[in-house]
Amino acid sequence: MKQYGFRHRILILAVALVFTTQLVMLFPVLDLIKGDSNAQADRTVGLAGALFDEYMRNRDEGHERTVGVVVSDYPLREAVASGDDEATVRSVLRNHANRVQASAAAVLDLDGTVKVSFTTDDSAVPSFSSAAFASIENGSPHGVVDIGGIPYQTVTMPLRAPDIRAWVMLGFPIDFALATQLKDLTGVDVSFLSVNGVAPRVLSSTLPMEARPSALAGIDPSLTDVQRGGTGPGAHVSLLRPFPGSDGVYVAMQLSESVATASYRTLRNYTYAITGLSLLLAISGSFWLAKTVTRPVHDLAEAARRMREGVYNEPINIRTADEFGELAGSFNAMQEAIADRERRIVHQAHHDSLSGLPNREAVVALLRDAIEQHEKLAVVSLGLDRINGIVSSLGHRAGDEVVKLTAAALACTRFA
Repeated sequence: MKQYGFRHRILILAVALVFTTQLVMLFPVLDLIKGDSNAQADRTVGLAGALFDEYMRNRDEGHERTVGVVVSDYPLREAVASGDDEATVRSVLRNHANRVQASAAAVLDLDGTVKVSFTTDDSAVPSFSSAAFASIENGSPHGVVDIGGIPYQTVTMPLRAPDIRAWVMLGFPIDFALATQLKDLTGVDVSFLSVNGVAPRVLSSTLPMEARPSALAGIDPSLTDVQRGGTGPGAHVSLLRPFPGSDGVYVAMQLSESVATASYRTLRNYTYAITGLSLLLAISGSFWLAKTVTRPVHDLAEAARRMREGVYNEPINIRTADEFGELAGSFNAMQEAIADRERRIVHQAHHDSLSGLPNREAVVALLRDAIEQHEKLAVVSLGLDRINGIVSSLGHRAGDEVVKLTAAALACTRFA
């Protein structure tokens, strides 16, 4: 039971209180920090979506102005209106496309039939489907067409001379260069996806090739709010937006969970370290507290045990000004009082109350000790009659002398 004594109970209680307090504070605080980190990641991706919308709106307006300048060019209008050969129209249109950094261009009849089409690097022969021309009929100059497996954002404007004679279409690729521009603007990874199939297909992306499958796993194109997808280290906070003028092409703006929670993990590690250090300090302090508090109690308990065994000559050495010091002083005073009282009781039990001489019990005890210590001894017995009268007649001082002589005679009991 000693191991569960007062000191150990004090120690266990102090450590348990500190440990419980730390845990009660640690995990709610970490949950709040993690929730704030997740909310910050959501806000970052949401802001990226807002920046994308604004960027594309400005980009579309810029493309409209650019194509408007192209269709108002006199040589191009004359070449198309006069019905010049395809080579002349192609040459003029190529010059304009190179100047405005368009990668594809085409001239269409009023019914949408392609008269001239080309890519500036001649990597593919564009074939504009009726779906691309449908955007014109719907009143929107913007559309998305596929040329050689690469989606192009197209801008189509009427060429007038002075009536509408044809449609001029310029295409700007939706490729890695555009994704990189958007990443630099928004600060998150950007991927262009085709969702016409069963699973989204990556058209271009700023994500590393090996990270794309896990990062894009589980993305739901039908959701327009921030969503969390991906698995393991590839988990990302994602936001999908349909590419303007497209049917099936989406832009995915993604922030890696590891990047989003980097500050949280750093703060969490610091919090763990501080908590661990504080627990060590608290445990050390608890040991010191238990020792400081229980040591006086232990000393008092030892003193009580000694008093129970009849030892009264060992004072308690607790020199403090607190309650323990006061209690130790009271113990010492009580110990001295008990010792003095026991000495008086023993003296009264073994001495005559009148003369102060040893009584029969003391003499018997003396004889017993003498018999155990010596082989030969003698006992002299003196009989004194009327000692009270003698003492009274001789006076106080003479009476004391008689008592001393009598005691000396009783003490001389051993012969050489």
